[in-house]
Amino acid sequence: MAALPVWAIAAPPPTPAAPSTPPWPLSPTFSTAKAATGGEQRPPVSLEAEDATPHTVPAMNPVEPDPAAGAPRAASPPDNAIEPLSSAAFAAHPPSAPADPEPTAPIEAPPEPHAPPWPASATLHYEVEAQSRGLSHQARASLRWRAEADLYELELSVRALWLQRSQTSQGQMGPRGLRPLAFVDRGRRERQLTMEWHENGHGRAVRSEDGAAFALPPLTQDRLSLFAHLGLQLLRTEVTSGQRWSVSVAGFNAASMWTFEAVQRETLPLPSGPTPAWRLQRLDSGDPELTLWYAPELAGPLPVRVRLREPNGTVIDQSVRDVKIEPRS
Repeated sequence: MAALPVWAIAAPPPTPAAPSTPPWPLSPTFSTAKAATGGEQRPPVSLEAEDATPHTVPAMNPVEPDPAAGAPRAASPPDNAIEPLSSAAFAAHPPSAPADPEPTAPIEAPPEPHAPPWPASATLHYEVEAQSRGLSHQARASLRWRAEADLYELELSVRALWLQRSQTSQGQMGPRGLRPLAFVDRGRRERQLTMEWHENGHGRAVRSEDGAAFALPPLTQDRLSLFAHLGLQLLRTEVTSGQRWSVSVAGFNAASMWTFEAVQRETLPLPSGPTPAWRLQRLDSGDPELTLWYAPELAGPLPVRVRLREPNGTVIDQSVRDVKIEPRS
């Protein structure tokens, strides 16, 4: 019986230096997430300004007059000094009352940065159907999300009689999306990718098995964090048909740009009932071919259906069976 492939993962290249230890502690819940920084760096998530320390001016001691200097002489007025008005002149020409100022709109404080609607936790269970070499396979999958402070963990697991496969993404949440720090793929063997980020938003990824590294453009996602990162874009914007997003996605060899288009809003026949969902289609010619459906009212930023076609023709289609979400307080 044919094995059920899950995600396309590429093969390894040449070897640079291994990643350094992250300078900040991560929550014990997500202890496997690692991140190192290079050069001068500012925190990527917090938008709060630092409290300014008030500057105190020291009191000045009064200057005592010098008795030897005698009484001070009155200074001579300059040639262009303005003569003071006499009381008679003031009475003859009283100043006019100032006009009432025109009302102005109150100055409003700038709005606070919009907090992305990440849930505190979420669990989605899927029914999986695969077509490979003329054979049909069924399996079950689960997608679990957890958030703590500004850290997240996303885990996808697929289980069948002939297959056990899981992927985990860990990293930080920010106002622009996710910043993955570690991606682990567990199948017949375990592979790990560690992401390091710099002040300018760029970074690099390092493979754990051989230390090989490659560059990462800003906001690069791994192949699992991509699901939630794309879902956030639908939650934070008014989506219209034809709208597109380009996202840098890291595999185990390099990062490449993936472009998605919001094709249309359609109704999915899910076990919970007919559900309106946006269909996002990958447009570029890379592998795998990927289609995602999002129903924010049901599952927030996580997809309710995922369909992908591998280069060898295998088609994997998973549709959500049930959803449990706990919003953040």
